[in-house]
Amino acid sequence: TSESTHVVSITTSGTPGSSNNNSDEITETVGSTGNDSTDNTGIPAISETSGTSGTSGTSGTSGTSGTTLQKEPVISTPSSETRIPEAKYSSGTILTRTVNDTDSKILHRNDVVSNPDAFTLRMKDGEVVVDVKPINTGDPADYRELVSKNLNILRDKSGEAVGFYGIVETYTSETTRNLSGKEKYGRMDYIVAMNGEEKKLPSVAADYTGKLYYDQEQAAGKEADISLRYEDRQVTGAILDKDRPHFSMEIDTRKPHEVDEDGSFMAVLVGTNNRADTNMHGYIYGNFYGKDGEIVAGSVHSKDDDSWGGVFGGEKQ
Repeated sequence: TSESTHVVSITTSGTPGSSNNNSDEITETVGSTGNDSTDNTGIPAISETSGTSGTSGTSGTSGTSGTTLQKEPVISTPSSETRIPEAKYSSGTILTRTVNDTDSKILHRNDVVSNPDAFTLRMKDGEVVVDVKPINTGDPADYRELVSKNLNILRDKSGEAVGFYGIVETYTSETTRNLSGKEKYGRMDYIVAMNGEEKKLPSVAADYTGKLYYDQEQAAGKEADISLRYEDRQVTGAILDKDRPHFSMEIDTRKPHEVDEDGSFMAVLVGTNNRADTNMHGYIYGNFYGKDGEIVAGSVHSKDDDSWGGVFGGEKQ
């Protein structure tokens, strides 16, 4: 069965490039790395019956020869094929920032299973597909468009996709409900969506490196490096944006930083440059995934005011 999922979405400011017909749905495909799915249509049943009919009259009890042949029994041949369940990428987080909106200074945090309104994300044949939802206001001038996307697939050591993370940016222009004019806004969604059935506590100590996509006080779509270490049921590590060195923090090992039996963890973040700087105080939420916990993914956000946050993914080194 091909991999597919239904994931919520989010956005940041962008310049509208077109006035698409609001009755059409836009589909974009990203992150293609090959076909990882097998098409199993089920378990076929093969039946065999025999018995002849025609002028010879040898079938059944009638015929010129008067000979009766017993019908062969129906034979059901079991198939070695098994039905493969669809992977559900419903474990994770979405962080959303809207621009030119009354609450644009707030970074909203939701689970990926929340009801999507701007677009949906799904995995199909080893690719992440972005389906932008049309606006049905009745005004043909209203539209929503995809501005940009940057989504990365995370794979276990056998090559199977266990989830994805990254950014989707959209732009919306629609008639306001009070008919006072047009409402135009951008929206940036930071998404990490994983297959919760693939959670796994690592069996050995290991280092992990990856990327963090984040937003800090409306500085949207930024990228930082993240490095984590798992050892003795604990997680340590740091985050650093080399282009914006003030965005630098680490896990506070003075506070609890244990990893649970299912591979999940939550820890406190403090500024690397100045531990007392409350603007850089926050939390990291994550989980290890894969055959032996070789993948790590999750989210970070500020402690008090939702001024910054992001999503990350990494692999065992």
